[in-house]
Amino acid sequence: MQKHPLPVQNEIDMASYEADSSNQTHARSCRVTLSSVLLSATHRNTYSGVTMRLTFLGKESVPDQSPTLYATDSDSYVVQGWIVTDPKILAVIPVAEDETVVEVPPKLMVHLANDGPEGDVVNLIPPIVHVNEVGNYIVRGTKVTDQETLSQMDIPGHETCVHVSRVAMAALVGS
Repeated sequence: MQKHPLPVQNEIDMASYEADSSNQTHARSCRVTLSSVLLSATHRNTYSGVTMRLTFLGKESVPDQSPTLYATDSDSYVVQGWIVTDPKILAVIPVAEDETVVEVPPKLMVHLANDGPEGDVVNLIPPIVHVNEVGNYIVRGTKVTDQETLSQMDIPGHETCVHVSRVAMAALVGS
């Protein structure tokens, strides 16, 4: 059986599938799935300064407030939301130097269905890292810094946006 390059821990996880030739097809499909997840995670930080073509999926807005969801041409999403300033929330959420968090209403996530992932948010896992007292989601992702990408959006001064992998967003929803 031909070995595909994967980090050691994932090759070990796959050992039981590789040991049994009847599971070769299953092992190959698992390997592709794991590789896709790893690719998304590995390249998470490289998109912040890269121009992405955005496709509008939907928004939940009132005057001067416009949380918006976009699909990108890099198999990911850009989530535009309110800048989180609450020190209590910021104190409990670890954020890497290239990341930030935004606050969005839960209804924004229904627009994922316009790009494939259908269903309600049933898994409160990253990129959703907190639910505040009014029920809004705090979403963590890579800061979008590319000016050409940012120019495709209308972002008021009290808002910002984060880049999140498609795999991570799809894991939030269920039937």
